[in-house]
Amino acid sequence: MKNKSRDFKFLQDKLEARLNGWRSKCLSWAGRCTLIKSVAQALPTYTMSSFEVPKKVCDALDSQSRRFWWNPKKQNGSYLAWKFWDHLCQPKGKGGLGFRYAKDFNMALLTKLSWMIATKRDSLCMRVLRSNGHSINVWKDPWIPWNDDFKPKPRDEGFRAEMFNIDGCESIANLVIDPPIENCYVLSNAVQVKEQRSLQLAITIEAIWNLRNSVVHNGEQINIPTTIKGTDFRFAECTEAREPMVDKDPNSVKLWTRPPMGMVKLNVDAAILSDKCWLAVVARDDRGNIMKYWSKAIPLNEPVVAEANAILWAIQIAKEEDFKDIIVEGDAKICFDVLNSNVVESLWSISSLCKDIKFLGQSFSSCLFNWVFREANSVAHSLAKFAT
Repeated sequence: MKNKSRDFKFLQDKLEARLNGWRSKCLSWAGRCTLIKSVAQALPTYTMSSFEVPKKVCDALDSQSRRFWWNPKKQNGSYLAWKFWDHLCQPKGKGGLGFRYAKDFNMALLTKLSWMIATKRDSLCMRVLRSNGHSINVWKDPWIPWNDDFKPKPRDEGFRAEMFNIDGCESIANLVIDPPIENCYVLSNAVQVKEQRSLQLAITIEAIWNLRNSVVHNGEQINIPTTIKGTDFRFAECTEAREPMVDKDPNSVKLWTRPPMGMVKLNVDAAILSDKCWLAVVARDDRGNIMKYWSKAIPLNEPVVAEANAILWAIQIAKEEDFKDIIVEGDAKICFDVLNSNVVESLWSISSLCKDIKFLGQSFSSCLFNWVFREANSVAHSLAKFAT
């Protein structure tokens, strides 16, 4: 519900922006009543007629309108309410002012939409809402009404579920070892494509198995978008790790190494639970002693964004602790490749975070970003896992 409430927070922001413009005006009771009914309570009508807005957001909208009614000049602080809001929400014929509770209004609009579907009102919108899509094959049927010859083309013609004939564990193993590919590749490309698909299938099957175990044994909720993002992240990380290195990078070691004299090394990592991400930062001096460590939870994000948030948090912590010369180290290769280069445009999901990290890094006497294998980042990795 927390994430859902955040999705609808724009309604509160939009209403507050309107109220701020009205607070500078000298409005009578009648003027305030008109503005609340015709603008403030009508503002979310479009959204409320399509979605069930969380009660927390609806209560916040009511609170904003109620404050404007009793104390229009101030945005914060206490105020004296001379009547219950329930009384003011009564019709004028019963002594009220005709105000509405946002949640009741939301449910009334959705009930109206449900009634239109149930009574089989004939319109394009109602036909779309009543349809279940069972009679349409999106890959083979021309389902776009205004384009009779349209059939979607998958990004990869030769890698779809109907190609697989799975009848047991042996067939799954054979699928990973010898994945199918189309005949349009020359021999050199075919080998590379087959290797990539074998890796992709292995990572996907492992993710499905881990997800199944988390649900069956730990009672966790299924989060398909996070699982998909996690497999994409792991595939990209494994692909980059397999690329040959011309010169051996001294930072790419499998054991943690002490920073140079006078510097502080901050190891970072992120762990994803079913509904949130946990960040961990461990600071150690040039003798390898742990100075401090931190962990905190943030709203659920895709793995690469969580890792970038961990790096940004480490920079902010170093600033607060007044460290002068720092090394930020972690095992998220994608993030550290971006921070050590100018390839930000292609990774829009972490673009703004990386810009903030680079900007804050300029405030230190020395600030370096190092990627290492997970074995060299085991303390931060374990702290993030333990925090979950």
